[in-house]
Amino acid sequence: MATATAQYQQNRLVEPAIDAAFAYARALRSLWQTKCAGARGVCAALRGATYAELSAAVAATDFSYTAAERIARYSTASSEPDRRVKQLRLTDTGEPYETNYFVHNLRQNGTAFAYVRVGVRLAGTFSEWRSGSVNVYNSARDAVIPLPQFACPAAPCSGCLAAAPDFKFAHVPGQLYLLGVFSVHSPGSSPRSCGAVSLDGSSELDAFLYSVSQANSLVNATDLIGAVAIDDCGSSVLGQDLVDSLLSGARRIAGLDPSRIIGVVGSGSASSTDGIAQLLAAQRRSLISFRPAALTSSPYLYQTVASASAEAEALLSTLASLSVNYVQLVCSPDAANQEIARLFIAGARSRRICVSATYVIGVNGTHAQVMAQVKTRTSAAVVVALVTASDAAQLLPQVTAPVQLVGGVAWGSSQSALTATSVSQSQGVITVGEPRPASATPYQTWAGRTRELANETAANPWYSEWYESLNSCSLSAASMRGYTTLCSGAASHSLTASARYTESAYTSSVLRASASYALAASTRLSRVCTGGSGGVCTAFWFASPAGNGTGTGLQADLIAQLGDGRFTDPSTGSTFTFADRSVPTFGLAVYNVKNGSAAYEAVGATVPAFSLDTGLLQLAHGVATLSSSCGDTSRCSECAPYFTGTPNYLYLPGDILVGVLVNVRSPGSSGGACGPVKTGEGFGYTEAVRWTLDYINGGNKSDVRFGGSVKLGALILDVCGSSSVAISLVTSISQGTLLLPDRSTGANIDASKIRSWVSYGDAVTTALAPVLRDLGGVPLVSPSASSDGLTALGVFRTVPASLSQVSAIIAVINKFNWKCVQLVYSNNDYGNRLATEFRVQALREGICVPRCLEVGTDGSVASILSNIILDISKTRVVVVLSDKSADLVQLTADNNGLVFIASNYWGEMTRDSALSGLGRAPTTAG
Repeated sequence: MATATAQYQQNRLVEPAIDAAFAYARALRSLWQTKCAGARGVCAALRGATYAELSAAVAATDFSYTAAERIARYSTASSEPDRRVKQLRLTDTGEPYETNYFVHNLRQNGTAFAYVRVGVRLAGTFSEWRSGSVNVYNSARDAVIPLPQFACPAAPCSGCLAAAPDFKFAHVPGQLYLLGVFSVHSPGSSPRSCGAVSLDGSSELDAFLYSVSQANSLVNATDLIGAVAIDDCGSSVLGQDLVDSLLSGARRIAGLDPSRIIGVVGSGSASSTDGIAQLLAAQRRSLISFRPAALTSSPYLYQTVASASAEAEALLSTLASLSVNYVQLVCSPDAANQEIARLFIAGARSRRICVSATYVIGVNGTHAQVMAQVKTRTSAAVVVALVTASDAAQLLPQVTAPVQLVGGVAWGSSQSALTATSVSQSQGVITVGEPRPASATPYQTWAGRTRELANETAANPWYSEWYESLNSCSLSAASMRGYTTLCSGAASHSLTASARYTESAYTSSVLRASASYALAASTRLSRVCTGGSGGVCTAFWFASPAGNGTGTGLQADLIAQLGDGRFTDPSTGSTFTFADRSVPTFGLAVYNVKNGSAAYEAVGATVPAFSLDTGLLQLAHGVATLSSSCGDTSRCSECAPYFTGTPNYLYLPGDILVGVLVNVRSPGSSGGACGPVKTGEGFGYTEAVRWTLDYINGGNKSDVRFGGSVKLGALILDVCGSSSVAISLVTSISQGTLLLPDRSTGANIDASKIRSWVSYGDAVTTALAPVLRDLGGVPLVSPSASSDGLTALGVFRTVPASLSQVSAIIAVINKFNWKCVQLVYSNNDYGNRLATEFRVQALREGICVPRCLEVGTDGSVASILSNIILDISKTRVVVVLSDKSADLVQLTADNNGLVFIASNYWGEMTRDSALSGLGRAPTTAG
């Protein structure tokens, strides 16, 4: 036992787990003191504390651990805890105030290879650094060799983002700039490649370029508002990469000062919009989305469309008006439609509408395979299709009797969904969509003008591709690109005359976005600059916001004005406001595709109140009425996501409970199943929580002591790393459909005592946060979820965001004065986010990155290693940003004299598989 104890190494996430419990204890004690006024026990006012009150109490967490307390905390001497006083404090965005890291070198330590601490970085400064203790090894790993000593090589060493721009962009000069992000192309085969041209994306970009002149007219200016437009190809990785590099100046466009970009408009892809929103939230900059987004809780994200909840409510009202209470659900895998599906399912429960089956295109099969599965449930003939326009175009040809499609906004009024092959099956379709003006809008008149090809291609670098796609011809005989005929009459043409021309359903919302920024900027200009909108003065950039705005400078004022102002819709002249950061003013329309027509006809609306004229409806397949009912929805088990199994749990009795979701077992083969027991994490975190509660209830720390009258307990549940299991358990327990017994007494655990939840892992935390928010219950704290943007979902955490690792790695590189490194990263969200941030920070620090390689996308680990060796003459230093230990171990199969710097521990290493260089591992926040 003594040997086992001496060899014990505490998991790096144990201390954040303890911190999470302490943060809740401190918050609950504060509320107990305020609401119970010193009374013994838990008073009714504390039990009834609101989500906002609980969140505010957690956000106010701020107290210290002494050095002695840290050493004693669930640890052993050999684990080398940081022996300084630690402050547990959260920032105003819910992040740990201190972002601290240990730096380790995987080196020979006695007779074995082990991690040896060589540095400590506390709150951005090295409090300890021992570069003399760093060892790197020869190829045989039997001798220490000197550390690389070089600056940048003589040959040009360009960072991935420092090279001349290899991307297209549209540029409209102005004094102030809007950055527009559009999905002009569909996603390609990799995160940074592009597929075919998108007709909707091209239409939205066209509207944006038009909106610049309109925005200037709205504020009585000629060149106040300019614009730069880029194409993210529907990729979150590419979208974040381009936006970050343009705003930071890492990518340069002639004539564009990036500091004059006042706002961002975009994107055509929900996943890209959410990624950009997270990026901008960290900089406290606003984003106006012209399509529905998933990350709707971000305080910096505004939408010029109805919200996801408004769409879900419109669909449910449509079904209720048709007396339908038994449906199936088909979704695209994109983030926005998944969020709407979540809200739809939640609302369906309260409406007693049973969702008997849910399918995700690409996950549950192809379009044809999904529709084949739908047809097997003949009693649930009504199918709600929350899909993109392109997915709708591929689903519709598969529709046969008795299936009746009810569509969402993403294709609810999009002509691009009604293709030549889908139009015959679209008859009778019912959709909700963006309302359309009764008469032609100024943009539609402008779009239909006679265009000169030379002028259009000069203003829009993607215009020729759009024209070719609309007319199925090539503009160049030298490059036919799959077309069989050459275009004729292209020099002067009407784009809208093309048989394939469709206007995106979101062009009006694009115009609203530009107009909103223009009016907000003009208002500020008139207030702080002499001469009104005639020129931009210095005060424009730095003056404090007007009225109730908080913070300083332009961005704070723009955000305040977007939240409080009234704006004009350029298409209709109507005014609108951003209520809940979306635009509910215009509501949604209900459409029907009539027999013999290929157009959407309005048959209902959601404002001023929901109305549907069922007498105008023509249903699919000529039926007179819909028969899609299961009779007794209380017996429809698929309606939930309720948990029906027997969970593994540990109950620690108390007057107030902390709900804790851990991963004792691995995920199973399906969303709701569990796999084998894991050897570490779940058990360690469970014991950490038990230790913490004993410590608190023992009155050992005054900051969290309740005086003996209140005992803090916990309900610890194994969710097996599964978002489905986590959501099902939390929902079922919170709503009382799953009763768990106290095994010591046999009585059911009182779930109303749970006033907080703790969750592990990015996927589980991201999925669970909006569920808890909608349940109106309690805040969520995570000791391990490090994805950026989680705080926008209302999540608090006691571990630093993963992007903070990049700053620590850059600091280590600078400590050695290395000016050129190669970059390898995992092909997942973690690797892509960190790699994008690393390239930007490296460029700012003058660190060259001649080669960037993504595992899988750019080849196997073996081929990547070969590519690294090709540039070994430039640098032997390789930065590896991966959370996949298999990737890391394979990279070191052959040493080759390389020096690796990693963002995580590299697993258990023997002498033969050990790394030749730095194995940098992040510590907990402390």
